[in-house]
Amino acid sequence: MRPFTPAAALSSRTDLPPRSLASAGRLWHGPPPMGAHADRILLIDDEEDSREAYAEFLRMNEFAVDEYSTAADALAAAAETMPAAVIVDISLKSGIDGYEAARRLRAMPGGARVRLIAMTGYSPAVVKQQGELFDAILTKPAGPDELVALVQRLTRG
Repeated sequence: MRPFTPAAALSSRTDLPPRSLASAGRLWHGPPPMGAHADRILLIDDEEDSREAYAEFLRMNEFAVDEYSTAADALAAAAETMPAAVIVDISLKSGIDGYEAARRLRAMPGGARVRLIAMTGYSPAVVKQQGELFDAILTKPAGPDELVALVQRLTRG
């Protein structure tokens, strides 16, 4: 059996919405689900395939997802409208890493209420050494069911 990869899971999908560049860092903003619970999630990952796949899995489960390739752009969006949750890759390669993004988000008005999820290739013990920044830690590659269940539990109780 081949291991799960987000890109492979969506490679045969032909019914996915088109992507468009709304700004340099904001890669796609999905509309709120029609007639459904529209929790807003920010997904920050500089690996395009992973980001798009994880975002699509969340959208298929009625979450409104904004995708960002940089923490700086995601933090600017959060300053305008605080999301229900932020999923952030710890090892972002450009600019602000996931730890610093979490610290800055927590310092914003309303940031203490946001559910922060770390996505990482590191062991959870390594992430926890940075303190209690995150509400949950997922090790990459996380399966879609695991990701969706965690976000549902944290945002919808």
